[in-house]
Amino acid sequence: MTDCAAPRSFFPGTKNGDRAAGLVAHSKGPVTALGCSNTGEINAAGSDAGGIAGWIEDDDSSFMECSNSGNVSAAVCAGGIFGYFGSDDNDKLMSLIDNINTGNITAASSKAGGIVGQVNVICSKTRDINEMEECNG
Repeated sequence: MTDCAAPRSFFPGTKNGDRAAGLVAHSKGPVTALGCSNTGEINAAGSDAGGIAGWIEDDDSSFMECSNSGNVSAAVCAGGIFGYFGSDDNDKLMSLIDNINTGNITAASSKAGGIVGQVNVICSKTRDINEMEECNG
């Protein structure tokens, strides 16, 4: 995805409100996002909400020069750029480069981060503006 934008609020109505995002709610393959942005409010009643992506799993992905200014909330795993990234394969790599979040991020139970809610793979973080709560390799 390049230069994608999500300008409206989104309130999910499926899967008990899990996996909500401005652009990609759930992906089982690699995601490369360059210059994507979200300004709308994202709200997942369950888990995994992100300004750009909710849940990414199983493949190498990168998020570069993405931004979020919308408020993001979930019960668990809320992040300004994405809520959750995980893989059963420890050889997978996730890259975050020059991303920015200015929205309010809240998780009612746990795992809220300005850029990422939770990561369960090897990760590299470079020049992102905000905080990462958890990064497990």
